Amino acid sequence: MPLLETESLPGRRGLPIRRGISLTTRILAVNLIVLMLIAFSLFYLDSYRKQLLDERFKRATSEAEIAADALRQVPTVRHGVVIAAIGTRQHQRLRLYAPDGHLLADSFALAPPSFTLNDPTREKWPTRAGRAIDRIMDRILGTPPVPPYIEQGTAAANWPEVVEAQTRQHTILRHRHAPDRTPVITAATPISPGGPVLLTLRNQPDVTQSVRNARQTLQTGRIVQIALQRGDAAGPQQPYALG
Repeated sequence: MPLLETESLPGRRGLPIRRGISLTTRILAVNLIVLMLIAFSLFYLDSYRKQLLDERFKRATSEAEIAADALRQVPTVRHGVVIAAIGTRQHQRLRLYAPDGHLLADSFALAPPSFTLNDPTREKWPTRAGRAIDRIMDRILGTPPVPPYIEQGTAAANWPEVVEAQTRQHTILRHRHAPDRTPVITAATPISPGGPVLLTLRNQPDVTQSVRNARQTLQTGRIVQIALQRGDAAGPQQPYALG
């Protein structure tokens, strides 16, 4: 229970009056709570996004290594069939590179493409607004920049992860942004020592949408809570009570 200031009422000596918490103090308290809620929301969303991406990185590693193992189990002449089947079923793009870096097989060339990247210029304004808020959040939180995904050709030299996987002989991941700022995750893994390297690629728009949905939920709850708190802070002060 807050401490109450007392003073004598003129003309009625000895009869104290009680004052509640001042309006200024209430408003300052509400503003402080608002700032704390905003900070909590930002750090929660950042943690949530990192968790989702970490799960997708692990999934990309697992899927690439399983696909590489499947290729080891079949003759070389069947590699194209396996790559096309996996790409279609898993909504991925798979490329197989020879040790000298030239492209041996591409699932998008062997079967109809299993996905397409969204064109941000054709999206509606709510999606564009969401993307703008994404950029603002990245700046506030100091998120390291993510390089853009750009198709620069079919040679392995255009994919550093392929070269690194061939050199280090283990799976290498890369994270890039599609034109609409959704994650594009690639995984390069060797088929055999000194042999071909498999490159898998998957667009992950569900990660971005999940973070935006969580942000919208937090914003709605925050607006309701702020409205209630401001209504309470701006309400009439308690009338003086004679002791």
